[in-house]
Amino acid sequence: MQKTIFRSYAASAEGNPAGCDHVAVGTDDGADWGCFGRGIAALKNAPDCHQVAEGQGYRRWAGIIEGGDNAGLVNEQSGRCHNVANRILAVAGADVRTAGSDVVILFVYGKYGFNIPGFLQRVKAGADQVNTEAPETLSADDVQSVIEKINNVKQDELDIIEEYFEKALGNTNFNLSQDEKAGIGKIYNDFFEQRVPIQSLPGSYFDNLKPVALKSLLQLEALLGNDRFLKVFTAAPQFVADALKPGISLAGLAK
Repeated sequence: MQKTIFRSYAASAEGNPAGCDHVAVGTDDGADWGCFGRGIAALKNAPDCHQVAEGQGYRRWAGIIEGGDNAGLVNEQSGRCHNVANRILAVAGADVRTAGSDVVILFVYGKYGFNIPGFLQRVKAGADQVNTEAPETLSADDVQSVIEKINNVKQDELDIIEEYFEKALGNTNFNLSQDEKAGIGKIYNDFFEQRVPIQSLPGSYFDNLKPVALKSLLQLEALLGNDRFLKVFTAAPQFVADALKPGISLAGLAK
């Protein structure tokens, strides 16, 4: 069994606000995972199609993880296309962080969607099946490196958010100081620790998430200032969309 090249492509999501991308994953030896929507072949017909990830891995391992059920995720309930893609790409050491609105999806669902323990079970079971079919294809280190990456998801998410902030701010007048980066880290760490348990609470996930997310967003606005905050959040979850108009502060949503 040989490694192959994994590539993920993105194009504007159909029926979604500007800036939101649909993503899909394929391999150079013919795999095409649509991730709740259009696959690679269809995406490449879109005028704005662009590549957002590339890495090397075993197609068979990824195929077992994907499992024909979008890697165990349910669209708009436990994850979105970006989360499915990241689960598939985990075996290739890549992710779709440069796709449009990835940071917004990450903020709501996390990098890999809900139920990380279940995802880890798929990774381990997939590795066992690969090695049963083709003995010694995957070493213990190969499997452990993927597991460690998944277990380090909180820091990985923070890195993606910081990269996004710096790219969005762009102008040197808006650069983040080290203290501001540390502040973003603390705010996101607190949010992460509250977001994960909410996934198992009764009732609407989004209703339960709203006060926690709003508190964190208010903290970010206070840290960055309204101008920089609005520059960063050009796309956002519905419950903060009304606050993202020029000159409007998130504080209005907190009343």
